[in-house]
Amino acid sequence: MKQLKKPRDSTTKLDKKMEYQINYASSVGLYKPSFFQMKVDTIFSLKKLTDLSDEVLSVYLHEYVHYLQDISTTFGLMNASWVVEYMKYSAEKIRKNYEEKFPVPLPIVKEDYHKVYENNLIMNVYAGTNIRLTELVITEIEREIFNVSIDGVNKPLPKVKIHFKDSYGSSTSFFFGATCVIESMAFLIETNCCGELFGASTIPYKSAQAVAEFGYPEFSASALNIIALCDASLFAFHPGDFFVSCLRDMQKKNWLPKEPEEVYDYANTFSKTFLNVAYDGANDLEQLYEQFSKNAVKELQGYFTIDLFNDTKKWIEIIVDSAFKIRKENPYIFLELATSGNPRNNKVFTKLIRELGTPLVLNSNGEGTFYHPKENEYNFYPYALAAVSEVFSMLTTRRSSCSLYGFCKESSLLQNIPDYTDERCRISPWKKVTDDPLCPYGQIWKMWDLAERTPDL
Repeated sequence: MKQLKKPRDSTTKLDKKMEYQINYASSVGLYKPSFFQMKVDTIFSLKKLTDLSDEVLSVYLHEYVHYLQDISTTFGLMNASWVVEYMKYSAEKIRKNYEEKFPVPLPIVKEDYHKVYENNLIMNVYAGTNIRLTELVITEIEREIFNVSIDGVNKPLPKVKIHFKDSYGSSTSFFFGATCVIESMAFLIETNCCGELFGASTIPYKSAQAVAEFGYPEFSASALNIIALCDASLFAFHPGDFFVSCLRDMQKKNWLPKEPEEVYDYANTFSKTFLNVAYDGANDLEQLYEQFSKNAVKELQGYFTIDLFNDTKKWIEIIVDSAFKIRKENPYIFLELATSGNPRNNKVFTKLIRELGTPLVLNSNGEGTFYHPKENEYNFYPYALAAVSEVFSMLTTRRSSCSLYGFCKESSLLQNIPDYTDERCRISPWKKVTDDPLCPYGQIWKMWDLAERTPDL
């Protein structure tokens, strides 16, 4: 069942308020990768980007940067691979231990599968605190050690603790991790290209700037320096710790880049002595990304176990390999994106979309768009990963509705087939597993052999 490619136009007004968010789950430290499903919080149609207002285009660029971070950095690919591990674990545990209803969130038991249990502990450290806070004054940056038992061996993991005073003068703290690095980088690129069109909280959107200003004011004078260090940090497993550690090393050596591109070279050299880098023989950030890029494709393709999704598996391989090629040929592509102006005529933005395409992109009405330069050569089903994302939300946040409702309704209309959406989409989408035709959610639920199981929400 081929799904919607192009939505009909919307003529309603722009939402009064648009908030960016990286979707961290409540029960696990993992977040939903943007290439599973990208959402732009607007009621305008996303059919033609050049027709969008500056405000909507600004938000689209921000979310597209998250897509790029997910497919072209070590951390993004690692998180996506760990989401695969978690979903496989969940499906197997549900089939094995529950004949009908199963609890949500599903308990992660170390004895069941220690790797998922450990990944959850580790990712909660890597991700850091996910809060929204505007007025603060940093007073200290502390590196704490959090001990995690991995394969029976105690492994110390650093946590970057930011002490600050809030607008009331009260002292408190948060942990600076991947959430802050990811959002700060996207926000800086967005504002560099479009200007700051929306008010944004200091944490997480301006947190990297705040940390850099506190730790090394001279370095922070250039927004491009911070973008480069954020980007380089996402090639490490622990972006928050790498960002602060590398920044301190620069400050200690009184090193300042003449051009922001030099930050990448400095970070890669620094990583050779950074203890959290080693992986499968890799001893710097470049080697780490190359190793993980190869492994991530196999992990991500493991979602799909039926022939229907063979081309979708190929799509995953193509976008990860294409992103790797772009990174190898031009390590500074994000700096070029940030300095090429408004997305309406930003040649780098256009180039990236033409070469890497987009995931399934939904607006707030559920209208969906998708593009890939090879979509006519294959039967890509981008909705499949979006459906996986919906199941993930149910398992981790107890969300009973499926946000693909509007997409499926629109898809039925454009294909001139009976509307297969109904009230179950909003309250129990897993019950659609016996329908004909199967909706995206039903396809995933059936593929994982969960037809007889129901979440206890």
